[in-house]
Amino acid sequence: MDAPPALLRAARAALNLSQQELAKLSGVSPRTIYRIEKGDALIESMRVVQKALERSGIIFLPEDDSTKFPGIRVKLDR
Repeated sequence: MDAPPALLRAARAALNLSQQELAKLSGVSPRTIYRIEKGDALIESMRVVQKALERSGIIFLPEDDSTKFPGIRVKLDR
């Protein structure tokens, strides 16, 4: 599932990361993070950032019949 920009932004917020921190974590520029969250970025850049968020504990949930919307879940360390 390719997460939409609003879900990537929500995932960053759920992890309490700044745009600069997420940029460093994903290997893209802070400007790229800004553009992704604005909805003005290449899908390849969005996928790189999504993978970094997934490595950090985010699970992206696709839209389904019961929710009608995509979502996120944060894996907690136990």
